[in-house]
Amino acid sequence: MINKKDYYKILDVNKETKIKDIKKSYKDKAKELNVNVDMENKNDFIELCEAAIVLTDKKKKRLYDNGGFEKVYGNNLENYTVLSFDDSYKFFMGKYKDTNNKIFLNKFTNFQEKVYGLTTSGFNFKSLKWKTDGLIFLASTLFFPFLISVMAKLLFTWSDKTETALQFIYIISVTVGAIVLIAYHKSGYFKYGYAWQFLFVIIPLLALILVIAFSNANQYILAMVVNLVPKFILLILILYIDKKTRKIIIETFKKHWLTLLITCVFGFIIIIGINLLVSGVIEQKLFKLAESKNESNLAGALSDQNASKTTKITYAILLVLYAVMVAPFVEEMAFRSAWFLNVSNKWLAYVTSSIAFGFIHYGFSGDFEHVLSYSAGGFILGGVFIWTKGNITYSWLVHMGNNLFAVIVLLVSVSW
Repeated sequence: MINKKDYYKILDVNKETKIKDIKKSYKDKAKELNVNVDMENKNDFIELCEAAIVLTDKKKKRLYDNGGFEKVYGNNLENYTVLSFDDSYKFFMGKYKDTNNKIFLNKFTNFQEKVYGLTTSGFNFKSLKWKTDGLIFLASTLFFPFLISVMAKLLFTWSDKTETALQFIYIISVTVGAIVLIAYHKSGYFKYGYAWQFLFVIIPLLALILVIAFSNANQYILAMVVNLVPKFILLILILYIDKKTRKIIIETFKKHWLTLLITCVFGFIIIIGINLLVSGVIEQKLFKLAESKNESNLAGALSDQNASKTTKITYAILLVLYAVMVAPFVEEMAFRSAWFLNVSNKWLAYVTSSIAFGFIHYGFSGDFEHVLSYSAGGFILGGVFIWTKGNITYSWLVHMGNNLFAVIVLLVSVSW
């Protein structure tokens, strides 16, 4: 954790002190500590160097003077990492390159803060320890389920039983990971939005109750209700518990509506373009792949010539509610917000969340040949999430637009 001591007090200078004099004060104090590789008061030396790295650099000093630690290291101090003794010694010897405490001073970051910055505290991409918490999360939600699914694809003939077995293995794996992390982080795991990925997987178990209770209902309608109800319950839970997400969404709509509109239009164009390229050109024309099982399942009653018009209309309404109104939001909260929080390593989270987002669409149906089209959407949405400084509003609306486009195309093609 960053030690928020006053850098000026550490170096015994003030804001008006010239940089050359700050450097002199730093050198004098460092010499008093008798700097060497075996020195006893290493922590004092590291603290001294950390202060000097900021205050002896004109741009960093200006940031510190105008906004303190948050201005230098990010709103949630996400760009701060602890300075090592080796790097401190290199700085003392004049051989240090500031790659440890990353202070983004480039034009893109300034643009990003200006356009997407909020008064509500920003998203923290480094809230946990990725080498422990992050890897436990990834092992339970991606690595183990993905490995089992690949083994099933290679070793067994795929069937409905295979799909059911894999889904239960996935739920068990995720539950184990959830128990371990919740036991360590206690109630904060729910309060601060870490648990949404786990609940996204576990809550659909409620579907079993629906299947039993309405076993005599139209199977197409029942299938869509089974998808819709658990995710709708999760949506209500998120909006009720996650106050920070509510504030971010409200502020974005109220104060940044134009930025939201422009970004989402560009995001929509990109995701539709990529999907058409990957699915339409690469998969269908180049590799001659058939429609994925996930797409066939979503079409449901709409592709059945024997289904009544009433059934098709009812199914279409439920499909719009599920695919457009509910699924995009809960999937973004699970595979963007909660995923990035748990992994706590921005680029590792970006890659793994994109793979995981694709995996839930092909991993249980055995449609591994469609890995590219489903994962591509995840990479685009993850990119939108990072571009907008972790604001879920943008990736949610791009996701919604993509699903709306797909549903409209499907409905237009239906023989009513």
